[in-house]
Amino acid sequence: MEEFNLSQRRGRVVVVAVGGRQMPLYGGGSSLTSRAEEGGAPTVVPLQLSFTVRSRAHLLGHLVTSEFHRHVRCSLALRKERLGEPLDLADDCQYGDG
Repeated sequence: MEEFNLSQRRGRVVVVAVGGRQMPLYGGGSSLTSRAEEGGAPTVVPLQLSFTVRSRAHLLGHLVTSEFHRHVRCSLALRKERLGEPLDLADDCQYGDG
């Protein structure tokens, strides 16, 4: 992400796309095959996504520096029919300061 400058009373929303390709699902094994074709329930893979957002503010030039950390934990479920589509995580995440 590029650096940017803001005045003290302004805010900025940054949208980020997180992607993964061929990520291993440890412990998943062959039991993740869908049973929907056989009349069973479709397979749902629960996923816990946790990360930390870090930001730094320079006040009075570089004389005073403030750092901010926010921990984000999202619980979501991957479904075969929704793979490849963007997920809205607004209601699925908890935020905490750290």
